[in-house]
Amino acid sequence: MKTKSTEKLQVLLQVESVSFNYPGQNSFRGLRRVSFQISQGQFVSILGKSGSGKTSMLKCIFGIEDVIEGKIFYDGEQVYGPSHQLLPGRLGMSLVSQDFYVLENHTVTENITDKLSGFNDNYKLKRSAELLRVLQLSPFENKKAKELSSGQRQRLSIARALADFPKLLLLDEPFSNLDAGLKDLLLNYIRKEALKNKSAVLMVTHHAEDTLKFSNEILILKDGKFIQRGSPEQIYFFPKSLDTARLFGKAFRVKNFPGQLKILRPEYLEETAAYDSQIKIQIKDKNFCGGCFEISGSDQEKNLVSFYSNQQISDERREVFLKLREGLLRKP
Repeated sequence: MKTKSTEKLQVLLQVESVSFNYPGQNSFRGLRRVSFQISQGQFVSILGKSGSGKTSMLKCIFGIEDVIEGKIFYDGEQVYGPSHQLLPGRLGMSLVSQDFYVLENHTVTENITDKLSGFNDNYKLKRSAELLRVLQLSPFENKKAKELSSGQRQRLSIARALADFPKLLLLDEPFSNLDAGLKDLLLNYIRKEALKNKSAVLMVTHHAEDTLKFSNEILILKDGKFIQRGSPEQIYFFPKSLDTARLFGKAFRVKNFPGQLKILRPEYLEETAAYDSQIKIQIKDKNFCGGCFEISGSDQEKNLVSFYSNQQISDERREVFLKLREGLLRKP
């Protein structure tokens, strides 16, 4: 998964007590005194529901919006918004958003090499060929951008952002039109490139599975505030609230459950004998999920509980005994 290094890496992004709200808003849609930092080689994700402040965070970091209070530093220099600096962004910082900018009348290859000024022709061709392969655009290399589909234009926009791999890459949910296989391949590629170039990646998303697969650290954002941060394992197994837990799928709380896990998921539990059980539930529902069956019910304290079974449970059965699966991650 993610690797650790004893090498001291430079902090590339420092966000210090930043607050922000959009002018003229009757309701709050911004950020409330948020702080975090990202070092070289890190892939950090901000996860939250729509309206939590994720995109606002990237706009402040890139200099598209002015912060109300606090400071943002990129590579040791303070970042200012449009009231102090006309053009957003900094040298070595790149933002990939859902606004897919391409050069309409240039070919796909020309769109990529356009971002590689200062490099020799051999490197331009080699780098563009690599990105065409990764983003599955090779068959369209000589087509003009205006002839591409919306999904192909999206991939070309991403290729342009990655051509001269930035020191700090900001990703604002830019993979909405990509199929799951290509998205995984691309995020793996970005993570490896960041490590190789000692760059950093900050991704904002509401797709929790992506944050678990690719992040060194996950920051949970709700109503403009970070409510939890930690490694993917810490966030997944030890969420501080049901709201956080449910970002990653079905979760429930069981009162007086023995052990360190206070919030459970269906995949944590398995059927066992009565003498070895930690929960007994009365069966209420049974649903086929494709690769398994989800069995739902309630325990003696009326906690709603569910688990996955590889086999269908007969209609005659009214109760089942459960325990934690062997080998579940324990809190260090």
